[in-house]
Amino acid sequence: MTKSAIFAALSMLLVSCTSPFSARESEAPSVTEGRFITPLEPQIVLINLEVSYEQKIPTNFMQCLDTTFRFSFDFLLFTGERDTAWSYAEELSLTEQLFTIYRAGSDTMDISLTLDGLPSQPDIREDTMAILYRSYELTTVKGIGRTKPDTTSFRGTARFEVVESSVNLWALRRWTDQHSSTSQPSWCDFKNGYR
Repeated sequence: MTKSAIFAALSMLLVSCTSPFSARESEAPSVTEGRFITPLEPQIVLINLEVSYEQKIPTNFMQCLDTTFRFSFDFLLFTGERDTAWSYAEELSLTEQLFTIYRAGSDTMDISLTLDGLPSQPDIREDTMAILYRSYELTTVKGIGRTKPDTTSFRGTARFEVVESSVNLWALRRWTDQHSSTSQPSWCDFKNGYR
């Protein structure tokens, strides 16, 4: 290439760029929707689980689960004979579906969740695994604004097996749901309504 061709190419570059040697603009940082706490301890996974139900954000719920996740339960009260467990993919699909329904109807329906420790069954913590026992109440309200909204409570106990990953973050691997009585619907009854 001749000196004049190189000079012409550099001249074109300088004319077409306002500042050819400056760095490009950086992209805006990606932001996680809602509130999600980095799970550096096993109990934080359950805090994130509660908050994901409160805010109905599927991606935050998904971050609570290990890819080997499995949900199981003792029996179904209302929906008849079905299997008593399912895996990660089905849990994500089911939860995304129910969050979408509750978010779309947020002016007329709501869902709330409370998890409380069980004094009779303290948490067990090992090096890379923990078992957390909780009683819960999941409440759904449909028909907000009406004089008599339809409120349903689902109660029971849950056993959560939480594992630590290779990057020192905790995630839910096993979730076992137990009814508190044979007449009180539990979390599995609620979830099975969306399967």
